[in-house]
Order: sequence, then C-alpha cells, then structure tokens
Amino acid sequence: MGIPPSSLSRRLDRLEEEGWVARHRGVDPADHRAVMIELTARGRTLWREMNVTYRRAVNAHFASALADEQVTALTGSVERLKRDRP
Repeated sequence: MGIPPSSLSRRLDRLEEEGWVARHRGVDPADHRAVMIELTARGRTLWREMNVTYRRAVNAHFASALADEQVTALTGSVERLKRDRP
C-alpha cells in the first residue's frame, strides 16, 4: 500500500474501533504476523455510501468536463498504467 506497516496498523486500529473492519489472525500458520482484514456489515454500508458520493464528485469535477473520446483515452491510459505496475 506504500505506507509504513506501523502507519497501516494505526489506521486499521481506528477502522476497527469504528466497527468498519474486522481482523482475523492466524490465517497463515507459517507466518503468525499475517492478518486477514474484512469489511464488516457496517463497513460495507459505509463503502457503498461513500462510493456513490465519490462517483458523483468525480463526475461533477472531472468527467463532465471531458468529451467521450477523452474519457476513453484516459481510461486506456489508466489501464496501461495498472498493467505496467510491478
């Protein structure tokens, strides 16, 4: 995720305290540090609500300013970037 593990742990602590994620330890017997994170029902509800809000904001501030062919070109560029990542 590009952030130090300690920062990620603190962020997950806060998300867990809010009831948005749950941690499951012991998912890898060979690595006791491994933790599985999942969204709780409350977290999924928040994600759905925020996704709608985010999509509206992107559309209002960016997508509505672009012609269809520009959106297509931008989408292609982003897909190439995602494919080329190590």
